[in-house]
Amino acid sequence: MKLKKHVWPSPKFTRCPVCDSPAIKRIHTDYLFPSSIKPFLVRRLDRHECPTCGEVFFDANAMEK
Repeated sequence: MKLKKHVWPSPKFTRCPVCDSPAIKRIHTDYLFPSSIKPFLVRRLDRHECPTCGEVFFDANAMEK
């Protein structure tokens, strides 16, 4: 029996939760996660980034990758 994968809805950010800037954008590109041991690359990752404060937000689907 094949398990059905659940797709979580993506949050709808209109303002950054950290700095309240309206400049937050949804982005779909490769993302290099920083790490003290070894950085790792995740291809085609959806996320929200705020150019004002630099915060990055991931939804549940991104965390499954």
